[in-house]
Amino acid sequence: FLNLLYQRLMETDFVKTTTLKKYFENNPKAKKRNIKRLAAGSWIYGEFGKWIGNPHKVKAWEWLAAARKEIKKLEDEGKVIPDLAWKQMYILEGSDWFWWYGDNEASFDYLYRMHLENFYKLIGKAVPEYLHHPLVA
Repeated sequence: FLNLLYQRLMETDFVKTTTLKKYFENNPKAKKRNIKRLAAGSWIYGEFGKWIGNPHKVKAWEWLAAARKEIKKLEDEGKVIPDLAWKQMYILEGSDWFWWYGDNEASFDYLYRMHLENFYKLIGKAVPEYLHHPLVA
């Protein structure tokens, strides 16, 4: 989606796309500005409750941490990690999974577990048994 969006934006005559690096190269004063205040948390409440606190969110984070440990172990052993496994990991690290646990969870739970299963298959490891059962009852 994003590749197509950026491609279409670049094809227009009324939008100019750039990278941060090129922007700062062309606007050196902008690079020297300091951010006076950077808010932490979500845009809704300005805190981290959308990602932590709920037991389902906590369990999803634990599952992600276990998957990350697997990829780290493979790296430490000098194994080559397939690009698709990295892509799957980056999908899993997206904040929306944790945002939705505790709210609108059934479909997100299924998709999150599916991506975790795909990850384990891509790195040649057995899919943990807990991923075969919904986190959300």
